[in-house]
Amino acid sequence: MTRALLIAIFFSLHLFAGAQISSQSTYRFLSLTQSPREAALGGKAAIAKGDIGMSLANPALIDSSMDKNLLLQYTPYNAGINYGNVQYVFRTRAGKDFSLGVQSFSYGKLTQTDATGQITGEVSAADFAIHGGHSMLLFDRLKLGLNLKLIYSGLYNYQSFGIVGDIGTHYWNKDQSLQAGLIIRNIGTQITAYSGADRENLPMEVQFSISRKVAKAPFTIYFTADNLQKWDLAYQNAELNRAGTKEKWFTLDKLFRHVSGGVEFTPSDKFVLRTGYNYMRQQELKIPNRNSLSGFSFGLGFDLGRYHIEYALATYHLAGTSNHLSVHTDLGQMRKKRKG
Repeated sequence: MTRALLIAIFFSLHLFAGAQISSQSTYRFLSLTQSPREAALGGKAAIAKGDIGMSLANPALIDSSMDKNLLLQYTPYNAGINYGNVQYVFRTRAGKDFSLGVQSFSYGKLTQTDATGQITGEVSAADFAIHGGHSMLLFDRLKLGLNLKLIYSGLYNYQSFGIVGDIGTHYWNKDQSLQAGLIIRNIGTQITAYSGADRENLPMEVQFSISRKVAKAPFTIYFTADNLQKWDLAYQNAELNRAGTKEKWFTLDKLFRHVSGGVEFTPSDKFVLRTGYNYMRQQELKIPNRNSLSGFSFGLGFDLGRYHIEYALATYHLAGTSNHLSVHTDLGQMRKKRKG
């Protein structure tokens, strides 16, 4: 019954996705990296078994090892913007794994002006998503997961509601040294558009991730190909168009704009170091003739027993970086220790 329901929801959401392959879309906060681990590994690598932080991006990762786990994620972004996620995973008596949570994205205080440019005050803007996830075993070592998100967006006097879904798969080999997954993110529709305007596209994305642990070494390599629903991710070159020059369909630049990845170094069970690289981010945000770490990211994780802490630093531009922080704890283990 559960499998049939998941498949029915998937195809219902898929009907809304037809014309959503566009760089112009609403609810763009859904595309931001939530997990510090993802952020440290290039921004897209949602393919680590047992990681509650990545399960928001890939619901197929939800499993029994996360039962009664509570996650808090927070990212102080640029220009007074900040966003976060609160998530709880639980297993029912019937042996089904679910997650519930809330995402928030605050744009901070914005200056309000009239038509002549005179400042008249301040306004606020924010987006919220209530999300629920479920995963199930399809075949031996292959899982399917679904996230559903109910969205409210309030931008000054303009409001919008929407419903969005993510479909994720997760495969792992016998010793879990190889993991892979295909994810379709942000399939859905606006229920009501801003101020009665036409409904806008959503930032739908198709992504494939794979990871491989190096034999007899504490390293795991991650590779992600994202935005597979669209080949050319670069902005159109206006100068070429004006000159009447036809741009090549295939270039290495176009290929690598889909690619990100990273390396994880785990010297012990209590500590991990990470680094990653995102080619498209570097190409879009670099400054010519200026060296920078744009596109690179770094992170670390600590297992402190009751609490697991993750941190990442992602370099976007010479003028700005993003810091990602998460803490998760097993509430079930805490209750057992109190009773003991």
